[in-house]
Order: sequence, then structure tokens, then C-alpha cells
Amino acid sequence: MDQGFSQYQEECKKSTLRVGGMKIRNRVQARKNAQGRKAGVPSAEDLGEFIDGEEGSPDDVNEEVASQVQYKQSVCNVSFAPHDLPRIVNGYPGDPIHLRPFDKTFTKETIQSWWRKVGFLPMNRNSLNDPKVRWQKGEGGAPKEAEVRIDCLQSAYQKHAQALSAIGMNGDVLDLEIPEVEKPEIPEDEEAKAEELVKNGVVYKAGGLVRLGVVIANGRVMQKAERMLIEKQKEEAAAKEKKKRDEAETREEKSFLAYDHWIRGQKKDGTDARAHDKDGNPKLPKQDAIAIVRVLLPRFAPKEKMSDYGGMSKCVKWLGSLAGRGTTWEEEITAVRREYSAA
Repeated sequence: MDQGFSQYQEECKKSTLRVGGMKIRNRVQARKNAQGRKAGVPSAEDLGEFIDGEEGSPDDVNEEVASQVQYKQSVCNVSFAPHDLPRIVNGYPGDPIHLRPFDKTFTKETIQSWWRKVGFLPMNRNSLNDPKVRWQKGEGGAPKEAEVRIDCLQSAYQKHAQALSAIGMNGDVLDLEIPEVEKPEIPEDEEAKAEELVKNGVVYKAGGLVRLGVVIANGRVMQKAERMLIEKQKEEAAAKEKKKRDEAETREEKSFLAYDHWIRGQKKDGTDARAHDKDGNPKLPKQDAIAIVRVLLPRFAPKEKMSDYGGMSKCVKWLGSLAGRGTTWEEEITAVRREYSAA
């Protein structure tokens, strides 16, 4: 099919040149009829030597309009419009078959020859006989004729690599090897087969079901694989939820530890420190401030993003601002600790 369309593409290229040439000829004829022959403008007879087509071909130039305008572009400056597409694809009405690309390429005999090459049913593997198919070495791969050609190719490749090394160049870069057929490992028991299906995710893939066949799709192995996949999905969902809870607990525990550090401060006697800056905001290290804000922010400003509080200064200002909302950050972190302990 690809080779057929390649031929069709080449025919369309020729047809495009032909349509463009006819547009030039019609434009020249229209200008000549509207303004008379001018010096330097080729005649229709001259253009006819390299333009293929009949004299009465359709004209896309309005002669009445042409007589009222001043031409600022070259007569050979041709552009194509959507209405030119049918002419390019399949020529003009009445054209012979060799000037109609579509009808010339997609004939009944040609299409039947494609089916004979590919095979009416693709699973007969006739398409593998195409010369563009690349073979692999080994059992089940290239036929004998192709394998001999592959061996010669690999031998020549290795000789070229050795020749490069002999003249002082880096021949090691030519280290490619022709791929060999890998024999698939087929599981023996149903348990191993079901695990293989689950691992490759074939249960819910249409393409996989086609390869496996309708019989196995209704067999015990496929049903067992589906049950195993459902259990695996449940386990993954539970593990994801547990990880989410653990991260939440870790965040809360980090905030409690940061609060305790702030209370004790740097005093060795363990007495209350609770250091504040000149604005009344708590003096906290960057990581401690972020840990506390990460827990309290969803309670007071759920629409705000934690990514906006990446610095110590903004975090401590936000904590200090809670005093204007009828509470303090100390009261709130204490309440979170009580809820966490009760849970």
C-alpha cells in the first residue's frame, strides 16, 4: 500500500506542474486579450511548447477584470486554490487516463495485486516477503537466502571497523550487531501465566486480547489474572492512602517538634524561652517556621498555596497575623496536638 501511494504521489507532482502551466497559459492569454500583445510577454504558441493540455481547457482568469487592473506580479507567479485540488488529483474532464493520477494509480488490477502481495487476510504473513522487511538472525528469523546476505553484511561491517583501526582511527565506534531472534519464555502453569498477564497489563488492553485470542479471553487463566489485577489495584490504593496518612502524621509531628524547640529556645535550664522579634512575631528557624505554617495554613487559609511560603520571614509574619483573627498560632498548634493525640 505504501509503495502504491508513493507512485500516486509522484503522479500528483506531475499533475501539479501541468495545472500550474495551464494557469500560466490562461493568464497570458487573458492579459493578451485584455491589453493586447506587449513586448516581452511570451505568446500562447511559445508557452504551448512546454505546457501540456488542450486549447479549450478551463480558465480561472476573468478577462473583464483583467482589463481593469494593473499587473504588478509576474505572469509566472502562480498560486493554487482549493478548486485546483480536483484538477491535480484527477485531471480535467475528458483527460486521458495517463493525465488522471488517481484513476491511473488505483485501478482494479493494481488494488488486486496489492491484496495478493499482502494477503487477503493479513495473518497469512505474506507482507513479510516485501523486500523492505528487515530480518533477524537465528531460528524463526530470516530465511536461508536472507541469512546469507545478513552474514555477508555483518562480515563486511566488521572488516571496515578493523580497517579503520589499522589506519589509526577509532574503529570501535562501529560496534553495532545484527539483532537475533529472542525465543519467548512461555509460563508452564496457570499461576505463572496469570502473573505474566498482570505484569504486562494485558487484561484490559484490546490489542492484547486480540493476540491472546477469544478462547483464552474466556479461559480460567484470564479470569484469574483479572482477579489478581483487581487485588493488586486495591493493594496499591491502600499503600498510597497509607503513605498519604504517614506524610500527614510526619508533617504534624514536625510542627509539634518545632513548637517545642521554640518554647525551650537556647536556655540550658529548660525554662520557657518563647522568643519574639520587635514586631511581636515568633523567632523561628526557617525549617521550623515552614513546618508550623504547613499544618496551620489549611485550617485558616485553605485557598492559599504552601509554595508561597517558602521563606522564614513570610512564615513568621503570617503566624503573627493570626493574633488579629481572635486567636494565636500557639493556641492553634496546641489544639492540633490535642486532636492528634485523641486520634
